[in-house]
Amino acid sequence: LDANTTLSLDEKPNIVVASPDSALLLAEQGLIDLSHIKICYLDEAEKLFQENRFAGLQELWGKISAQLIVQSSYYKNKHVEMANRLDPNLRPVF
Repeated sequence: LDANTTLSLDEKPNIVVASPDSALLLAEQGLIDLSHIKICYLDEAEKLFQENRFAGLQELWGKISAQLIVQSSYYKNKHVEMANRLDPNLRPVF
């Protein structure tokens, strides 16, 4: 999915599986409403918590009010620090 891809949906989805950047593109195309997101699940978060991918995650997080669930095969202090950059009020549970 990129900015040149045009999609159409017959119904509004209940579940969307997308990268942060793809979710933002879907919202820009009017296919999903980010204000309805209740849970944001980040799988393989260690990949998203890298500087070159973090901007899209920050932009998405700034547009939603949701419970954040972060899944990773391992956690480093850097990952917790990056999560706190999203929202200083986040309290990780391991």
